[in-house]
Amino acid sequence: LDSNLEIGPQLQTIFSILRGNQDDIMAHGSGWTQCVVALMFFRRTQTLLGVADLANVVEDTLAVWGEAGPDGQTTREQESVMVALMRLDLQQAVQFFSQHLHDWWSSAHLADVLFRGNLLPFSQQFAADMRAFAMKNYVQVLLASNRTWQVAAAYLRGTVESDVMSD
Repeated sequence: LDSNLEIGPQLQTIFSILRGNQDDIMAHGSGWTQCVVALMFFRRTQTLLGVADLANVVEDTLAVWGEAGPDGQTTREQESVMVALMRLDLQQAVQFFSQHLHDWWSSAHLADVLFRGNLLPFSQQFAADMRAFAMKNYVQVLLASNRTWQVAAAYLRGTVESDVMSD
C-alpha cells in the first residue's frame, strides 16, 4: 500500500493478513487450526503442498499457540488426533482414536491402512500387532450388539479375504 494513504488500523491489519503476514495471522486467528489453514494458503510456492509442509506449518503454529488454545485449555482430544496426523505421528493418532475418543472404527481402519502401506517407522510385526489389536477391539464393539454381529462377521471375512489376496 502507498504509505501516504492513511487507513485505519483495522484495515491495515486486514491488508496485512491478506498479504500473508504470519504475525498478524497468528495474532488474529480464532484458533490454531484456522491459523494452519491460512498459513498453508500463503506459504505454498506451488500448486500442491507436500505432507511435510503441513507438518512444518503445524509445528510453527503450535510453537506460537502452544498446546493450549486461547482459553488456556489443553488441546481437545479431537484436535489432538489432528495434531498427531499432521505431525505424521501415525502411531499416536491410532492411540488417540482408541484411548481418548473410544473410536475403534477409525483406529482399526487407520491401523489397517498404515499396515498395508508399510507406513509405520517400526517393524512390520509391530504394525501387524497394532492393526490386530485395533481390529479386535472394533469387532468386539460390533459383537456387543445383537444388531451388528453380522456386520462384525462380514468385516472379519472381508479383512481375511483381503489379507489372503495381498499375500
